[in-house]
Amino acid sequence: MALEPRVPVNLIQRKVRMKTIPAWRTLQTSMVATAIAFSCSALAWADGSVTYASITEPSSLGLHQEASGATFIPLQAMYEPLMRLDGQMNLLPGLAEEWRQIDDTTYEIKLRSDVTFHSGNPFTAEDVKKTFEWHLDPDAPGYAAAYLSPISEMEVVDDLTLIIRLEEPYGPFLHALSMPHTAISDMTLFEKIGADGLRTQPSGTGPFMLDGWDRGAELRLKAFPDYWGGEPAIDGLTFRFMPEATARAIALETGEIDIAETVAAPDIPRLEANEDITVVDAFELRAVLWLINGHAAPFDDVSVRAALGHSIDYGLIIDSILGSAAKRLAGFVPEEAFGSAPFSYAFDPQKAEALLEEAGWTRNAQGIFEKDGQPLEFTHVSGGHIAQEVQVAEAIQALLREFGILMDIEVVERVVHTSTMFNHAQNYPDGPKPDFGSTQWDHGIRTGDASVALDPIFTCGGARNFTQFCNPEYDTLIRTAVSGAPDEERRAAYRKAQQILLDGAAALPLWQPRITMASRARVENLNVTPTRVVYFDEITLSD
Repeated sequence: MALEPRVPVNLIQRKVRMKTIPAWRTLQTSMVATAIAFSCSALAWADGSVTYASITEPSSLGLHQEASGATFIPLQAMYEPLMRLDGQMNLLPGLAEEWRQIDDTTYEIKLRSDVTFHSGNPFTAEDVKKTFEWHLDPDAPGYAAAYLSPISEMEVVDDLTLIIRLEEPYGPFLHALSMPHTAISDMTLFEKIGADGLRTQPSGTGPFMLDGWDRGAELRLKAFPDYWGGEPAIDGLTFRFMPEATARAIALETGEIDIAETVAAPDIPRLEANEDITVVDAFELRAVLWLINGHAAPFDDVSVRAALGHSIDYGLIIDSILGSAAKRLAGFVPEEAFGSAPFSYAFDPQKAEALLEEAGWTRNAQGIFEKDGQPLEFTHVSGGHIAQEVQVAEAIQALLREFGILMDIEVVERVVHTSTMFNHAQNYPDGPKPDFGSTQWDHGIRTGDASVALDPIFTCGGARNFTQFCNPEYDTLIRTAVSGAPDEERRAAYRKAQQILLDGAAALPLWQPRITMASRARVENLNVTPTRVVYFDEITLSD
């Protein structure tokens, strides 16, 4: 149940400094009106099909190019990785039936027989090898490159057997092979139509295959009759792209859709009271962070970065804006992840003020900190990747203004934000440094191991190191943490690494979101996993 707002109304409603007015303010009214209009029409789904309201639309139907984890849900219905994970993060067979670790750096993978791609091409070990090589191409790395980077060599023994050798021991490796990002593409088709062709002509081994794509509106999939797990119980899936949570909830109530992804906390009590709707939820293994750019003023001073960390009332923000849809992060990764450590910033305005004063900042007549005649001001860049991201930024903006720090908010399109941030990471070490003050990034801990976030986001040259943070001691600790060392030693290395992040104020841990999905009562076996993976082949419909 959502908590009552504790932020003073006059504070949140006050005019605050913004470079771009977020589109959600005008979008919400139009989206709700559209959803209500749909309620006057007949129910949109066919008897044997399911309509799923997705937050966002994939930019591509090819896994190599897709660069946003939140858009992977539609792709999960078409593509499959080698392994699956259950709700307790245990490895289960997927396209791989068996696997064994031969030594510290060598794995043997045995694949399922009689598996075909949607194109009709047979699935073989060569497809696995070529998919991984495609992602690891240094000239055009794929989205999964960060997770496959430990691989040094692959050997196809026969059509159903693959040997994978690593550069050095890497503890989370098998779990990385369960991620949607490392799912296998039809490389025989790739050789015919190329990467650009796969963007619109996907061919995976999953339970559903492409039926049609109306960009900006919906993606239609149909059951794959030759699916190795047996033909799915539902005839098809239609993904409609509805970014506004309120519109998704109304569309569910009116019967326009069957499943609503990520419903907002204020809508949950009403949906739970509806006997035709089922609400399921779980806290996701996902960390929402504000990454701080230490290369540009004012955050080139660690004292200023630390002061920012202590000047935000995290509990007030989360309770007031997110309610039961989130909980405060206890560290840089969720506490349920292997390697988590309880390091975060306590709200302590007195400490924040003392840090700023020691760094030479004083309050002016308006209560704003300034130094050498310049106000303490920075720009926060938001791409609107998750629900209520912009609203949280606005609330933090207002509270920081009360404390004496000016924060401008720059809201950009999600795709633009992702592309820009990845360019910052790729510019390291010889390219230009990022020039924003902070940016929000949320990262799913899809393997259950802290390395999925702590490695690519903060190691020198990491694939998602958007602020180009670099600390050689940190990198050494992460290498130990992902090695084949005993778990106790790995945990100790993770803890020391996160202490470095805290001391260097490299990022602000904000919140861990709750996955809350709702469905019409006729939809059964819709399971919510902590990694936001939906196994669409498990869904059935009641009579």
